[in-house]
Amino acid sequence: MNGQKIPLYPNLRSQTELTANAPANFIYLNSVCVRTDVTLGSAKPVYHVFFHPQYTTKIDRTYGFQVIDLLEAMRPSDPLTTAEQNKFFATYSDHHPVVFRFKIPALDDD
Repeated sequence: MNGQKIPLYPNLRSQTELTANAPANFIYLNSVCVRTDVTLGSAKPVYHVFFHPQYTTKIDRTYGFQVIDLLEAMRPSDPLTTAEQNKFFATYSDHHPVVFRFKIPALDDD
């Protein structure tokens, strides 16, 4: 983008950090800071999607940013113990996957 480097801000953990570090003129889909990690008690909104609307026009801003709650989606009928949750984190992930959409015209071939 015109030689401009885009800084990377891994694991923004609050609305304050997000607002302070979001690049100028960029839109961020997780602006309400929905939690994305599976940590109990102090879960953080560490995943974000940033884009500049002048250069990225195909992101579906209406759909927004969704979080798939892996623990809920894969939950057995009985509640997980702390040991089972820790095993889940180690085996799968300590973060929930996130979903956002692109609007691709039917005739787009790139």
